[in-house]
Amino acid sequence: MDEEEELFKAHMAYLKEDAQLLTEEGELINSLQQTEECDIDGYINRMESVVKKKLDLYQNLYGRIQKFKKHLKEEDEIHTKVSQTKQIYY
Repeated sequence: MDEEEELFKAHMAYLKEDAQLLTEEGELINSLQQTEECDIDGYINRMESVVKKKLDLYQNLYGRIQKFKKHLKEEDEIHTKVSQTKQIYY
């Protein structure tokens, strides 16, 4: 599998995980709104956990994107050098 395909598959997996986290957030807010008694400590702890997971998720995806962009730039530089070399000899 090439790097582009790996990045695409990772993005899809991250979207699925983010959707699950969004559902968890919705349930958290819904449960908070439906109860008379507010467990603010529980709410804060669950919210913190969800936010941390999302941050980790997108930091990882961002790192993959940066790595992919670096490889694209390197390929472009190699292509440019090869093209320039061909022009010199032709």
